[in-house]
Amino acid sequence: MSLEEPPPEFQLLPRKCPICCSEDAEQVFAAQYNEHQFTATSFASRKLPEFMHFNLVCCKRCDLLYATPAPPAEVFHQLYVDAAYDSAEEADYAARTYARFLPKIKAHLRIRDKALDIGTGNGGFLRHLKEAGFSEVVGVEPSKAPVNTAPPEIQALIKNTIFSADDFESSSFSLISCFQTLEHVENPGELCGQIYDLLQEGGAVFFVAHNYRSWLARLLKTKSPIYDIEHLQLHSPHSLRYMLQQAGFQSIRVRPIINVYPLRYWLRLLPVSPTWKQHIIDWMSLVGIGHLPIPMPVGNSVAIGYKPAPSQRHITDGAKPTVSQTQVAEKNVSSFNQDVAENAGYVYTTNQQLSSLLSNARISEAVWAMESMKNKTVLDVGCGDGTYTQEFLQFQPKEVTGLDPAEEAIAQANKNTEEQSNIRFVVGDIYHLTALEQRFDIAVVRGVLHHLYDVRRAVAELCKVADTIIVVEPNGYNPVLKVIEKTSAYHIEHEEKSYPPHKLDQWFEAHGGMVVKSEYIGLVPFFCPDGFTRILKQLEPFVEKIYLFNRIACGQYVQKIRVLHK
Repeated sequence: MSLEEPPPEFQLLPRKCPICCSEDAEQVFAAQYNEHQFTATSFASRKLPEFMHFNLVCCKRCDLLYATPAPPAEVFHQLYVDAAYDSAEEADYAARTYARFLPKIKAHLRIRDKALDIGTGNGGFLRHLKEAGFSEVVGVEPSKAPVNTAPPEIQALIKNTIFSADDFESSSFSLISCFQTLEHVENPGELCGQIYDLLQEGGAVFFVAHNYRSWLARLLKTKSPIYDIEHLQLHSPHSLRYMLQQAGFQSIRVRPIINVYPLRYWLRLLPVSPTWKQHIIDWMSLVGIGHLPIPMPVGNSVAIGYKPAPSQRHITDGAKPTVSQTQVAEKNVSSFNQDVAENAGYVYTTNQQLSSLLSNARISEAVWAMESMKNKTVLDVGCGDGTYTQEFLQFQPKEVTGLDPAEEAIAQANKNTEEQSNIRFVVGDIYHLTALEQRFDIAVVRGVLHHLYDVRRAVAELCKVADTIIVVEPNGYNPVLKVIEKTSAYHIEHEEKSYPPHKLDQWFEAHGGMVVKSEYIGLVPFFCPDGFTRILKQLEPFVEKIYLFNRIACGQYVQKIRVLHK
């Protein structure tokens, strides 16, 4: 099929999730395309955005965003073969960016002989593989045009065909790379499994993919260039990790990458009028700045995984060893018990100071907005004296369980709710939630993690017992909070220590949790003079909406995590 003339109307076929085969998905973006507007570059890499895409849904199991219905694979295969190519310069920039990861990957490889690059384009990365010391290097690329632009010595290393695992010997490669290609193949989960089979024991897979959950993609929505007619699916960090785990890979690392491209290329991607873009690009060429390389965190992810080997030393992400079970009893529990004994509840909940009332009310409001509790089982971890646990009852949950290690607090909570049948309070700690022998629809963790010695262990336990987790924590980006933690007698006594929000996100992601919503809230401190409190409360709604500034000024970070099940 040639794209010199408009192609015939596509025959669209329904698809299951091409990673986990689930059909449980939610609608995200309706189809937006016209096949008669396709050109020779519609299925080319790094083209001008056309803002066309198929109907897109999100898999509720693995978080992949995929097109359904979509054309059959053979249609795409031919379109890729015939696609035009005009991005050799950008491809070389990309190859240099990806090559920076090679030294760390090589350090973990048992054998460093053969490397394969799937979707190699003009073979720019093959040169870096050879320079990195791989003795045998091969690339696979279905499109004719990019292969024809490769230098003769690189062109000789490229198989100009659709990738097929049958063309290679199993367990023969030390490293297999695949950049910005997972979006195009019909079955990325199957491809990942084939890569696993082709790797030697201890070998590595190296993916780069668009991240549809990046801040820029969420901001631009369908005006982001990643929403494109040639993309059959788009990954998130969670779906990448899920796919690699399902294939059998271990020591998986998924992280964002900063791309470097010339300024004129970044401008080509802007969702503005093509005429205006061309005027700006022409002006930059005239003054000689269009070629300047500019690094940008535009929302791409790197994913690296290793095929396990019996003799291979386990590779970690540099995490420190966790505290053993016998060491995790929190010393500050005694401080909380003392609070209850002296105040008939916690200082934060029984204090009637205006600032405390307003701060707690804003947190409660944010928790309620995160997820409907109607007819659901809810676990309130670190419920304390039960003050905020009782608030859940107004939203008609099926059952509410409050859990806290402070016996005095639980006794007070049970006393306060003697006449309510669908709420109970039990003594227990966050490290042994599975002892409840129940899975919950929602777990609320309000102001708990910053008191713990072993947050990562607590996060792992939370992900075992809940489908959705709502976390409220002090905003670790707020410099004022950091000062208070070091100087406030109350904070020191209760051993409070806030964490950067991105670190909390990473801990949940490492245990199968997907952060689907997060926000920075609250400008009023818990203990603040009434006059100043009223001023801050007036400013609070505006500060919360100011991007970046809210990350520094707001006192609380609220996140909603959906736990992905294998």
